[in-house]
Amino acid sequence: MKNKVITIVCSILIICAVICFSYIIINSMIKSKQPTQKEPEPTVPTTTPEIVDREERGKNINVNSRIGVELKELIKYSDIYSNDIIDELDEKGISSKFKLLVSLDKIYRKQEYQEYLQYSEEYNSTYITPENMNKVINSTFKDTSITDKKVDEILDFSDESKVYIVIPRGFPTGTIGYTLEIPYQITEYPDRAELLAYRVYITKNIEMNEAESSVNIKLFYDKSKSILALNIENDQEFNENTQIDYIKSKIDDNVLDTKILQTVKYTFTKVDSQYRLSGFENNIK
Repeated sequence: MKNKVITIVCSILIICAVICFSYIIINSMIKSKQPTQKEPEPTVPTTTPEIVDREERGKNINVNSRIGVELKELIKYSDIYSNDIIDELDEKGISSKFKLLVSLDKIYRKQEYQEYLQYSEEYNSTYITPENMNKVINSTFKDTSITDKKVDEILDFSDESKVYIVIPRGFPTGTIGYTLEIPYQITEYPDRAELLAYRVYITKNIEMNEAESSVNIKLFYDKSKSILALNIENDQEFNENTQIDYIKSKIDDNVLDTKILQTVKYTFTKVDSQYRLSGFENNIK
């Protein structure tokens, strides 16, 4: 009886051992078939890139290059209208009157616009149609709007005939004054171009008699003409066609002090691949 009990107990233990062993083998086989799971990689915190302010850089343009010539022509004013143009520019910026004055000056000065001038016996003066005036304005300025159509003592507008009437000016004698802008630096940016110019104020004294005439020219640093820059007695090399280059040569030769000369800045914006005047700043240093 005792042996029988021992045999039963041993059989039970063997069965339990077989079951346990089988469980371990099966469990191991199941784990070996499961894909190995990688440990999650540590999360790298996302940071917003730091915005670095960079100084805007432009490209220097030669003042005598194609672009330079184009920009200089936009701010070239004849002697007879230069004071009126620049006074309006200094006081009110690129105003309607400034646009009209510049356009009127171009019509008189440039051969391509001469046909825009027409004479009327009714006004005893020349006149310009709004259509032709607008053509010149559109070729010069970015903002082509006009809110004021008259310029005192220079340009009138007939509400009846709807034309601009040029008020005649006599031939200048005695002492006359005018202002010149002398471009010296042009910088081109992706969206604009900027032109720096020195400003020179000029008086021209014309004396005429039956025998001969004489001209004395003085260049001043300031508008009040209290600081003399240069005295020119030979006007043969200083006329409306050569005076800008003449003054530029005196600046390059250090005859004129650039530390005293007034500096202005014109800004141009491209419109249909052509530059148009869009901004102005005075007293740039």
